[in-house]
Amino acid sequence: GTEIMHRRLEDGGFKHAFDPISIKFVPTEEILSQCQEAGEKLGEVVTKAKNRQSIEKKKRLSSTEQATVDTTAAAVGHIVTSPCVLTCRNPVTGVESIMMASWISQASFSPPGLSVALAKENSPEGVCLLNSKFCLSVVSASNQKIIKRKLLNKGYLAGPDAFVDLETEESETHKCKIINDSQSYLECTVVDRMDAGDHWVLYANVDSGKELAKDAGLYFHHRPTGATY
Repeated sequence: GTEIMHRRLEDGGFKHAFDPISIKFVPTEEILSQCQEAGEKLGEVVTKAKNRQSIEKKKRLSSTEQATVDTTAAAVGHIVTSPCVLTCRNPVTGVESIMMASWISQASFSPPGLSVALAKENSPEGVCLLNSKFCLSVVSASNQKIIKRKLLNKGYLAGPDAFVDLETEESETHKCKIINDSQSYLECTVVDRMDAGDHWVLYANVDSGKELAKDAGLYFHHRPTGATY
């Protein structure tokens, strides 16, 4: 039934945000995960449409209005962050992904928790689901060059080739990749998330962590404008 409806909608000129999902009886955990990922993909399509509208609106702004927008963006850009490398494993397919993430902040003391902001249109599949596991490797001054060359402004990479040129090892608890020579690493579990415009804000418990290269030196990311990463 879903395949027939899918084809009829295509014949009618409708575009699909995701492939049809068939459920015969009671949905399994795998099916529920697919449904949630499909919802995220639909959200990405809507977000991209909104972004296009925002760009068109920005083009129509007067010079005074544009100056106000630019000044605000520059002010936001002064918030300094410590870039991290986020790695995860899709719970359904087992595919490993990696991306650079810089919008990360401590969110609680007890239990130790973090807030992580990820773009809706470009984040690893499955990482935004509740109870998902991921690992954060805090970028150090010694490994920042190779990480920026590999990951900066490239969204997320997935599959065995995603980790080429990077020295890694597997974390003990969640079995996600750790980037060697990082300042430290944290193993996390997503316990909540919030819709934040074009991003998801994840709240994650820190299940374990360890300092790695204490003497490698901290690396901070300062942006000239808050309108980009």
